[in-house]
Amino acid sequence: MAHLSKVAGAGDTAVYDILNQRTRSPKLNTIAKIAKALDLTVIDLLTTGDRSAAQWEILSAFSKLSEEDQEKLLQAARAWAPKQ
Repeated sequence: MAHLSKVAGAGDTAVYDILNQRTRSPKLNTIAKIAKALDLTVIDLLTTGDRSAAQWEILSAFSKLSEEDQEKLLQAARAWAPKQ
C-alpha cells in the first residue's frame, strides 16, 4: 500500500481508507491519482462486477487512445454489435 501511495502521490492513510472503503466521501482527485497509478480509469476503479481479462484489456487499451480514435472504435463496435 505504501508503494501505491508513493506512485499515486497520495497519503498512505487516504489510500488505505479508500481501498478499504473506510471513508464515506473520498476526494475525487485522490481517486483519480490512485486509478492512474494502477493504470485504470476512475470508472474502472469505482465499478464493481466481474469482468473477463479480455474486457479489462480492452478497457485499458481504449482509455489510452485519443478521443478521435475512441470515437472511431466505438462506431466500429456499434456496427459489429447485434441489432436489438
